[in-house]
Amino acid sequence: PAWTATLPQNLPSWKCLAARAVREGVAPLLAKRLCHYDLPDPIRECLESARLSTAARNLILNNALAESDAALARRGIPGLLHKGIYLARAVYPDPSLRPMVDADILAAPEDIPGAIESLRDAGFGIVGAQHVAPLHIPNGAPATGAYLNSLPFRRSAGEAGTYIHLHWHWRNGSLPLSNGREAAAGVRDITRRPVPPFRARAAPAPAEALVLHAEHALKHGCRRMIHLADIAWLWRQTSPEPQAVEKA
Repeated sequence: PAWTATLPQNLPSWKCLAARAVREGVAPLLAKRLCHYDLPDPIRECLESARLSTAARNLILNNALAESDAALARRGIPGLLHKGIYLARAVYPDPSLRPMVDADILAAPEDIPGAIESLRDAGFGIVGAQHVAPLHIPNGAPATGAYLNSLPFRRSAGEAGTYIHLHWHWRNGSLPLSNGREAAAGVRDITRRPVPPFRARAAPAPAEALVLHAEHALKHGCRRMIHLADIAWLWRQTSPEPQAVEKA
């Protein structure tokens, strides 16, 4: 293919490309794209290692998500897959291609107090609860959290670094309360836009998903290529109607 003419022509350049791909979160995608290309052995090993590490990490997160989903189901609480875990399952051709730090679940505000107890019953604890300010959940009891409209949970014993993020609003999902000006803007935004109706194992509409992840990329300053890859794969796989995107 013509695009192969733009690939590096020497090992140092390949090493720079591979290192950049790892930093940008797209090394697994690059590994798949170049799987039939004659790469230098160190580069193939680097990219394949990144893909396998992502696959292993995602397997751990998916197992944790299954446990949390079962705990929520026992209380009759429906949830929506959100951000990376949604993209990995619904948009990317292979879940091992989308690196994730945590698994995000979106629940209706009135279900959050019960969802907190469900996750605790499943062995998850709120991260850094002793260091953060009180957080008043809409339509629910006060909780403790470091983010505007989400609570980060981690397995309380074993599997260090296995995180579940519980959200109750689409937007500004991980905006830290420590950023006062942006947090105040986020509070105003939350009051304007309610969470849509929920049903178990639902998925966001294509236009909503595209706008949500475009906003997520902007929130991070589009600093990493993986956020742009998310938008590209969403557009390619879901083909939302332009009018629906404008409305969203």
